[in-house]
Formats: sequence, C-alpha cells, structure tokens
Amino acid sequence: MRNSRTARAHLMLDYDHREPRPVDWVLGGAMLVRRRAAEDVGGADERFFLYFEDVDWCFRMGKRGWRVWYVPEAAMEHHHRRESARDFRGLRRHLMSSLRFYEKWSLLLYVAKQSQARALGLAAVAVDILAVNLAFLLAFVSRGQLAFTLTSRCSRSHTTGSS
Repeated sequence: MRNSRTARAHLMLDYDHREPRPVDWVLGGAMLVRRRAAEDVGGADERFFLYFEDVDWCFRMGKRGWRVWYVPEAAMEHHHRRESARDFRGLRRHLMSSLRFYEKWSLLLYVAKQSQARALGLAAVAVDILAVNLAFLLAFVSRGQLAFTLTSRCSRSHTTGSS
C-alpha cells in the first residue's frame, strides 16, 4: 500500500523535503495555524475521531483560500508508540476516517450512499428478471433438445418396426 502511487502522493514521499512548499495537508500534531484562518475555517470536524481530521481541516482551509505550507525548518518531537496503527482497531479507525472524509467531500459517494437502498432494490429486480429470462432460455433449449431426441427415437423405432 505504501508503494502505491496514490499513497505516495498522499504521504508526499516523492519530493525534496529540504525546501518549503505549499502542500495539501500537514500532520495535525505539527501544525501552526493563524488565528484568523482557524476562526474563518472553524475547528476540527468532530466526526473524525482519529486520522484524517488534519487532512479534512487542511482541505477546508484550502477551500477557503488559505494555503497550507510544509516548512522543513520547523521541527517538533513527538514521543509516541503508534499503538493505534498496530492493531486491527487502528486499521479500522483509519479506514472509517478515510471513508468519512471521501463521503464528506465526494458528491459521487454521497449520492451513492443516499440512494443505496434504491440501488439495492433495483439490483434485486434486475437479478430476478435475469433469472426468469435464463430459466425461460434453459427451458426453451431443453425443450428443443428433448423434442429432437424424442423425434429421432420415434423415427428410428418407426423405421425399425416397419422392416
């Protein structure tokens, strides 16, 4: 996963980190935010328990015209063990937060989710129609095959019986 193009772009792994530059997002634990920006954009979205709250906040800043910068001279030390990333619950939280982010900002996913029940109902009807048509096709082919078999047997017995 870490070597996929999407993950590498998201984690900004393929550029020179020695130069300051605008980026899509920075880690929430290492942000310095102007008060005016925070007041303009609002606080972090509380629907994100862990993971993607920083991505969401930076994305909202960008939508409001604020730029997010990576500054290599800024340094911080964060003592942690990344326990949340080592078990299934952490992976599940990360996945749920990423889905929440894409649901929040993607119209396509939002529409798909809103019409999920309708789509499932239509899919069930389509499967039923397909199954009925396949059953008729199978019956038609079987009947034709059976008729051919019966006709050939009858004509063979008819010809052998008359000799």
